[in-house]
Amino acid sequence: MIRPHRIVGWLLGVVLALPAAALASPLVFESPSGPLTLREIAGFKSWAQAFHPDADNQGDAWAFGHSGQALEALGLMYEATGDRDFLDRMIEIAGVGLAERNDLAPAPVGHRPLWPGISTPAWGNEAPGSAGAGHAGPETGDAAGKIAYAAYLILKTPGLDGVAVPDGDPGQFGKTYGERARTFVRLLDATEDQFILAWFVRKDDGDRFYYPKDRRYIQALGNERNNAGNAVPWNQQFMIDCGLQRLAQCHELLRDDPARIALYDACVRASLSWMLQSVTSHRDLGGHGVYYTWSYAADDAKHVEDSVHAGLDLEGLYRCYLSGRYAIVLNRSHLQAFANEVADVMSLGGGRFAGIVDGNAKGGHAVSTDFPRPDVLVVLEFRPDVFPAIAQAAMAAKRTAGDPTAVSHLLWVKYRLTQNLATAP
Repeated sequence: MIRPHRIVGWLLGVVLALPAAALASPLVFESPSGPLTLREIAGFKSWAQAFHPDADNQGDAWAFGHSGQALEALGLMYEATGDRDFLDRMIEIAGVGLAERNDLAPAPVGHRPLWPGISTPAWGNEAPGSAGAGHAGPETGDAAGKIAYAAYLILKTPGLDGVAVPDGDPGQFGKTYGERARTFVRLLDATEDQFILAWFVRKDDGDRFYYPKDRRYIQALGNERNNAGNAVPWNQQFMIDCGLQRLAQCHELLRDDPARIALYDACVRASLSWMLQSVTSHRDLGGHGVYYTWSYAADDAKHVEDSVHAGLDLEGLYRCYLSGRYAIVLNRSHLQAFANEVADVMSLGGGRFAGIVDGNAKGGHAVSTDFPRPDVLVVLEFRPDVFPAIAQAAMAAKRTAGDPTAVSHLLWVKYRLTQNLATAP
């Protein structure tokens, strides 16, 4: 039984115990070649220990925001190094995020009138009392996926099942690694069952993702554009995919619930197929073969994808590819084409990067920048010829030099290239 008074006390303790210096960044990227260095690993550990988890999910903090990025970065660092310090810190932060889910957290963080009900196992992404305070959307799938990543890494690591987690189980999610992973999976399956699968998957259209038409969803949007009934944009589809894919991986390692595994994987395959059917192929730019351009959403073809959302698209595609689960619809040639697009179209030279995937720029999310969007960096394992130059541009820019997503992605690509892992998942 998870007791709300224990959770709120724990959360306050986490927040109050962290120093003001938590915002300082010791992150280091020394070189685009060779194995990860002791200084790079030590720098990331220092950053992780000083990291300040978000106290709620405003701005989708536990999805693509501050805390969600931290979980993803720590997971990559654990996979690249095998250093359990990264996993232990990841598990601790994941517990904070799960405890902030609407049905688990006390008010005002949780137990708010989040659509479709006060006990909805989702993460509200607006401030209590705001016009959109009742809103939760596909981003909840990403928060679930980031937390499920911790469970997956526990389950895939031999010898951890009966070992005590060193944090002492402050959230009462399980004292051992195995218990913690199983609790995470059980609670996150509830998010999929009662929120994602119930409201965003259209069974009569091949398990594709659409926004709900439910009037409570429309009311909860507040001042946002009424997108009820529309196709979920690609970046948010990959947020849904994140939770489904990683929970499928967890259940496979647990060797339980084959029907659930099949359902989760079917939804992800439907999303990937839809997206890949929607891209436009172009040939022979710079002698590197095919590259892709694509739109913001399947039913919004007039808006070519901007660089901010493209980063989320590419990170999601790469994650699906790396899992090896969806080879029937997604293979290396697809990732090569997306990498060509980043290397040959979005990279403009002189340290400049396009704001739109066709090489152009506009305002807002589509503005050109003097840094690469951190999320796109993972696909550069398929273009090692440009990786050093783009890595240097990322670390030279103030926007990304201390960004855990940028640095962890650069270190991950270096690890993959050094270990000759880039030719296969």
